[in-house]
Amino acid sequence: MIRCVDIQLCSVVYMLLLLGVFIYKKKSRNLEGVLYQVLLLLTTIILLLDITGNTATQYQDEIPIILNVIGKAYLIFTVIWGMWLMLYVVNMNADNDKKTMRELFKDSTPLKISTLITLVLSVIICLLDSVYIYEPDIVASYQSGEALYFTYIINFVYMGIIAIYMINNPKKIPFIQRIPIFIFIFLATAAIVLQWIYPSVLLVSSVMAFVMLFMYFTMENPDIRIISELEKDKEVVEEASKAKTDFLSNMSHDIRTPMNAIIGFSESLLMEDLNERQKGEVQNIYEAAATLLEIINNILDVSRIESGKEEKNEKKYELRKIVMQLTSVITAKIDQSKIKFNIQIDKDVPSHLIGDELKLYQILMNLLSNAVKYTEEGKIDFIITSENIGELAKIKFVVTDTGIGIKESDFDKLFVKFSRIHNKENHKSIEGTGLGLVITKKLVELLGGTITFTSEFGKGTSFTVVIPQKIYQGVVESQVVKAVTGNATVANVHFDGSLYDILVVDDNSLNLKVAQRILSDYKFQITLASSGEEAINKLKNGERYDLIFLDHMMPVMDGVQTLHHIRALEGVKIPPIVALTANAMVGMKEMYLNEGFDGYISKPINREELQVLLNNIFCKK
Repeated sequence: MIRCVDIQLCSVVYMLLLLGVFIYKKKSRNLEGVLYQVLLLLTTIILLLDITGNTATQYQDEIPIILNVIGKAYLIFTVIWGMWLMLYVVNMNADNDKKTMRELFKDSTPLKISTLITLVLSVIICLLDSVYIYEPDIVASYQSGEALYFTYIINFVYMGIIAIYMINNPKKIPFIQRIPIFIFIFLATAAIVLQWIYPSVLLVSSVMAFVMLFMYFTMENPDIRIISELEKDKEVVEEASKAKTDFLSNMSHDIRTPMNAIIGFSESLLMEDLNERQKGEVQNIYEAAATLLEIINNILDVSRIESGKEEKNEKKYELRKIVMQLTSVITAKIDQSKIKFNIQIDKDVPSHLIGDELKLYQILMNLLSNAVKYTEEGKIDFIITSENIGELAKIKFVVTDTGIGIKESDFDKLFVKFSRIHNKENHKSIEGTGLGLVITKKLVELLGGTITFTSEFGKGTSFTVVIPQKIYQGVVESQVVKAVTGNATVANVHFDGSLYDILVVDDNSLNLKVAQRILSDYKFQITLASSGEEAINKLKNGERYDLIFLDHMMPVMDGVQTLHHIRALEGVKIPPIVALTANAMVGMKEMYLNEGFDGYISKPINREELQVLLNNIFCKK
């Protein structure tokens, strides 16, 4: 027959294991967790006192004082346990920011009163009589006396208060967390009544232990709490990330719309026959707008890269074309009378490679633009070499300038966001956010490459980028070493669109004027529409176009909806449709192409990108 003491010994074992697991394992360090841990400790102490007292009863004649102390301690800890359970239930999932017991005791008046009452009750228990009784015929021992029955009554009161509190606060405590408490109230009541009637049936402390184990898995399992908190944190982070993305998207769109007008009109005015003063002022407007656009693009680039959404898009490309595009832009930026731009391409550099052409272009453009910013006179050397091993080429790009250089004390700031260095020593006004090199480094690492630099303050800086690329075929034809100054080396050739009719759809009248002004340089026959519905009606009425530029963000019917309506028209020849939009966030180009657009160009309209797009579309016709 199983004795009560055997059950208590088993309870001690799994309580010690549970306490060890709870303390050892990583868990939520909130108030509820601390209260539960104290309950575990109190339960273990109660079990040990109960076992010790009932086992030592056989020697009560030899150690009466010690046995009395053990018995009173057992009863007092039982009362404290009931008070602590009540405290635990009241603070279960409480909407407060108290993290420590000290703060809880300091701010809670009811808790102070409960503690005082418990102390008074403990004193009363000490004053009341209690005795251990041993019955040899049934080999059982138990406690009896006024102190024991007084303890029963106190715990009945505590359980009643706990039950009333949970019934009156059903929303505060989840159902799954109320189950073990109600089970304890039921089992403890039954155990007390049974133990009152049959004193040798010692079950109260074992019931406490059983309920604590049940609470661990249903109520206060630290793993469940951690998972729950991590899920909440994840939701908060995702919401914050979405809010950030939405904000950047809206900011980008709203800024790009007026920027489209500023850059578009100023760029067109620069092609007009203006006097010296007028041309200088328009040039200032254009450069300021271009700087602002660069800042916007850099912020979006950093956000995109740090979000982990930036991916490699590898395909075949021709290195010579990238060099020509870079030359075109850089020679237009430098003062041809003071700065000499030298380009050197080694004969071993493959002509066709497989890699991410756009990111490589951005890396080199950032380095060259940085060299132009910090060089007032002298030269900028752009040297490209390659180490070819089988089908792999390690392309080395070196950009060296004779600019102001970098102090050694500032080396560690070079790739830090928003960090600007040696502005006071630089006589030139350097605009920007300090994000260019940060983006460059992240892009280089994304492509599996490395970036290093050397610099001497007052003499210049040299950046070296090594990026592995797959070789497609051959070497660059007609590799030469040449010096380029000014922009005379780049022919300004426009597409001849005099034979083509174009429809531009945009709800913003200013954007329509900008598009009309820019496209008129190509001699297109231009028709304007201020809504998707108007564009559809024009096509339904038999008007024929060779190309449609379609804005996205339009009221009533947006660009994507308009595109789908146009595609669904019967008996109408549908021309290529290009998304012309200020929505330039990551993934937007892919989204528009997946929706069925034939091309994509962002606002403000870049004439080089427009030139490429027009050639791609009309060369296929």
